Formats: sequence, structure tokens, C-alpha cells
Amino acid sequence: MYLVEQTKWLPLMILAAAGVNAGINIMLIPQVGIIGAAVSTIVAYLVLAAIVTTWARKAIHYKLDLLFIGKVILATIVMALCIWFMPVKGIVSIGLAVVAGLVVYGASLVLLKTFTSKDIGVFRSIFIKSADD
Repeated sequence: MYLVEQTKWLPLMILAAAGVNAGINIMLIPQVGIIGAAVSTIVAYLVLAAIVTTWARKAIHYKLDLLFIGKVILATIVMALCIWFMPVKGIVSIGLAVVAGLVVYGASLVLLKTFTSKDIGVFRSIFIKSADD
């Protein structure tokens, strides 16, 4: 949206996602509680992503790499399963769960060979440039 200077549509897209979130919250929170809020937020972000993806495809003409997306989803599931069983009872355990999730997610992405050598080169150039600053 920023690349083609069409940011005027952003508030409308975000408003649509917020409306979806509020509507689902009203339905789910009384019955499911905090999990209902989480589900409604995920659905709202999916709606926003669908709107932006549909709009961007018309404006930019790009192709989705479904294999890459599948690997990212699989790595996310592996991470979620690992941290699901971690006891979280305070700030320190939350921090440890975040770090463990990051490590498991990163390792999963590497083991699934998610990134091409070109992607790794881009990461290296970003980190080398940042280290030089």
C-alpha cells in the first residue's frame, strides 16, 4: 500500500478488521473467555490480511510462495506445541517461554530449509550493516 501510495485505504481496511474483531468478541468472550478474545483477534488479522492481499495483488501483481507459507505455518505449529506444555506462572517463566519459542521457531525454520541462499545473504547484509553502524 505504501509502495503504490494508496495509504488512504488503510483506515477503512483497519476499521473492517476492528469491526470483525468487536463482533466476534461480543459472541465469544461471554462463552469462551480470554480464548475467545484471542480467537477473534486472529480472525480479525486474517480478515485484514485477506483484504490487503486481495488489494495488493491487483496493484502489484505478485505471486504467493505457498511452499514457504506452509513451512512457516509448520514451524509455528511446532513452536506452539513446545510452549503449550511450559508452565507459565510469572514474569521469568513468560520470558523463558518467549525465548524457548524463538529458539524452537528459528530451529524449525532452519531444519525445514525455509530460506534460500539469497534470503540468507539478505539477512547477513542487514546484520553486517547494522553491526557497522
